[in-house]
Amino acid sequence: MFGVQLRYQYRVYPTPGQAISARRVFGCKRVVWNDALSRIKPVKASNKLLGNPSRRTAEGPYLRVPKNPYLSKALITTAKKTGERAWLSDAPVGVLQQALRDLDKAWAAHEDSKTGKRKGPKVAPPRFKSKKDNRESARFTASDRFKILDDGKLRLPKVGDVRVK
Repeated sequence: MFGVQLRYQYRVYPTPGQAISARRVFGCKRVVWNDALSRIKPVKASNKLLGNPSRRTAEGPYLRVPKNPYLSKALITTAKKTGERAWLSDAPVGVLQQALRDLDKAWAAHEDSKTGKRKGPKVAPPRFKSKKDNRESARFTASDRFKILDDGKLRLPKVGDVRVK
């Protein structure tokens, strides 16, 4: 039995209100990515200072790198309940969880390229996403329940029915 993955790319033509909603989704995704990276990066840096477990160069315990379920609970579920991050509810939860999965894949690609498991040039570690960068994208998963309507529009959760080509 083979699994089939489908990917659709759309050029969308949102109304001004939908554009604002889409920018909110992009911003929420960026904030979750940066928050997760700010939790993972110091742990990886401190573990690196200790050196290879077989040839330790410093004393101290290796810290456990936070995994996706913990990060999802801390950065999405719990953060939505606080006053300062309540606006994370403006984005579909699947997009935010996909940002965490993408970060996990970026770290894995970096580690694999260092050890030689990944062919090709070395991959740099993930970087923080900038607010000023104009490359904005979001990946809606099947659990987000996006769908193509009969009139040729794309229904995106928390954005609305967007005209597409």
